Amino acid sequence: MVGTNKGLNKWRPKKGGFVAFTERAGFTGIEVKPDAVWTTKNSDLWFGTANGATRVGSEKEAERSVPPLVAIRGWKVNLEDRPMQEVRLSHSDRNVRIAYSSVSLSDPGAVRYMYKLKGLDEDWQPITTETDAYYPALPPASYTFQVKAMDRTGLWSDPPAELEFTILPPWYRSWWFYTALVLAISIALFSYIKVRERQLRMRNLILERKVEERTAEVVAQSKEIEGQKVRIEDLLLNILPKEVSEELKEKGKATARRYDQVTVMFTDMKGFTQMAEKMTPEELVNELDDCFIRFDEVIGRYGIEKIKTIGDSYMSACGVPKADPHHAVKAVMAAMEVNAIMNEWHKEHLAAGKQPWTLRIGLHSGPVVAGVVGKRKFAYDIWGDAVNTASRMESSGAPGEVNISGTTYSLVKDYFECEHRGQVEAKNKGRIDMYFVRRLLPAYSADAKGMRPNAALLAELGVAVEQLA
Repeated sequence: MVGTNKGLNKWRPKKGGFVAFTERAGFTGIEVKPDAVWTTKNSDLWFGTANGATRVGSEKEAERSVPPLVAIRGWKVNLEDRPMQEVRLSHSDRNVRIAYSSVSLSDPGAVRYMYKLKGLDEDWQPITTETDAYYPALPPASYTFQVKAMDRTGLWSDPPAELEFTILPPWYRSWWFYTALVLAISIALFSYIKVRERQLRMRNLILERKVEERTAEVVAQSKEIEGQKVRIEDLLLNILPKEVSEELKEKGKATARRYDQVTVMFTDMKGFTQMAEKMTPEELVNELDDCFIRFDEVIGRYGIEKIKTIGDSYMSACGVPKADPHHAVKAVMAAMEVNAIMNEWHKEHLAAGKQPWTLRIGLHSGPVVAGVVGKRKFAYDIWGDAVNTASRMESSGAPGEVNISGTTYSLVKDYFECEHRGQVEAKNKGRIDMYFVRRLLPAYSADAKGMRPNAALLAELGVAVEQLA
């Protein structure tokens, strides 16, 4: 205990700091006189003060600290008193004032408060002596008002007093309004779609009518054209991709486009020139036709676009005119099938005593530009460095092997087992990483040799199983 000219102070070693005993706390002596302290046998302390002697109990009379009691006395909404039971307010009841008070047995005048409004405040407001909290414009939400009191000893009331209330949103922000709005928008959108569908149907009918009228004019000039119409359309689809053919029919021209992810495949018959000198034109054409028809069947199953044939060379591309995320895997898979077909064809011709040619296949992946060239005889073609590099893959390959570039390998290495050839010199391209494709990995193979894809791989590539049957 320490006596001063302002009263009596007690040091609290556990909590730290002093507790002041003033007139409000029951110490009426005001200032303590110097050297006016006496300890009795009972360990009581007597202090001589300006107003007489004051006794302070010993440690045996331990101080029992009782935290203050705090309660919410009431509240006002829009400056009007409201019952405490009314906790659901309309959206216009945004002005709220909450009154609270506390009961402290020691020094009531030293009580301090802290309050917080959950739903608005993240932390407690600063300590204050005010006995009400004012919120002039609360937004619609659910709130919990909490208040706690602290006496002169630093004890806080626990738990804090609480008041829960909710300010309802306006009707135009209620769930049923949003539901009705969404329903109305859905109906309007559905109606618009139906109207647009009807307009499109009418437009298609008008276009079909125009086509029929123009067709009728052509039929009037020559009945023979009508009989050949289906055949001409089929022939056009054999020359051009369906998308390009449709664009030509609708617009009269096809726009050249760039494709960033395409795998180009070249094949070439080794020994073709020497064998061609020993064959009649009919035999030569029949042999090439037999090979290329089989090639067409294979690439057709995998959705690969045949570009053109030049003599004994066959060129195709996967990823045009429709982008395909599996372009490299499909192209390599088709190349393996083509190579297998030519290997069997080679054996059959050897068994028949004929001198067959062998096939080289090369593939490379990269960007190309594709479009239609010519005005009288349409031809769909592709251009770009990827085309030239794919051609070098074929010429730098080996008979009976599928030779791919390092770029294509990086796209298919998770599906195929490949043999790295190192960097091979390619004409006008320098040294390029090249790989021979050996087989499918066991996880994607339907046979022990790894030549046929299993159902899981076909499903991943989007190729129907029955197409390979």
